[in-house]
Amino acid sequence: MNKRYLVAVLIFLTLIVAGYIYYPKIEREFQGGRTREMLKGKGGYGPVAPQPETVRTTAIAGEYGKSSAGTDFIPGTFEVGRDISITVSMALEVEDVRNAANKVAQLTYSLGGYVKHSSVTKDGGYLTIKIPKSNLDDALPQLRSLGEVKLEEINTVDLTDALVDLEARLRNARAEEQRLLDLLNKAENVRDILEIEDRLSAVRERIERLEAIRESMRNRVDYATVNVNLQKRGAGTTEKSFWDKVIEDAGRALMGSIYILVVGTAFLAIPLLVASLAWIGYRRLRSHSDQAKSP
Repeated sequence: MNKRYLVAVLIFLTLIVAGYIYYPKIEREFQGGRTREMLKGKGGYGPVAPQPETVRTTAIAGEYGKSSAGTDFIPGTFEVGRDISITVSMALEVEDVRNAANKVAQLTYSLGGYVKHSSVTKDGGYLTIKIPKSNLDDALPQLRSLGEVKLEEINTVDLTDALVDLEARLRNARAEEQRLLDLLNKAENVRDILEIEDRLSAVRERIERLEAIRESMRNRVDYATVNVNLQKRGAGTTEKSFWDKVIEDAGRALMGSIYILVVGTAFLAIPLLVASLAWIGYRRLRSHSDQAKSP
């Protein structure tokens, strides 16, 4: 067999073996990047709403109301003298998804909150509810009682500094508005009046925008966001047969081989190009040398 073909075959086989070895790591990295998008319990759960950058996270599993460190979680401990936004993500396994969704909505309304988003089927559902933060201590135990808690995560964001900065910007904008009103009252010609009114309109637009942002941030502070994933008990837990697992693993290994083959080819492209150019140059120099030596 030609040595070039033999080298190519060896490289190809090496890349395939590397794919079988390395693909599990690729899959773990891919799944790790989706931890914020998926709360996984038995059978899997739907996507979790995007979370803001958090200042503290408490993951709860197993015994209700206990953090992974074994201490009680009390939302009120986060809000002493600070404006804190709280987001709770909870995955529940229930017997009847629609019934559980209705109970979540009823509980929300009874505590003075509202349902921001809801999507429910017979096998699973997802609700985003807003509950007054002062009632969160009452809401969480009742939500946990609706089914088996597979995973619970509590994220907090400190908005105190942002709100202080926003209030300062609003004060400055209102002071500027008052100065422009004073100037407008003293203006005597049409040109000055039009110029001041134009600046006044821009300032008032900025004030309205800042007030809308403040209202939104205040809502985040006053109302806790609770994302509830509901999964029907037993749904999606059918045991796969031996051959199904073999086919699935073979497909993953094949994808890993393709991945490594493509990446390896890209990695080797420049070195192979340089080596090829060097070989061509060497052959030409050798040819010229041979011609010079010949009579």
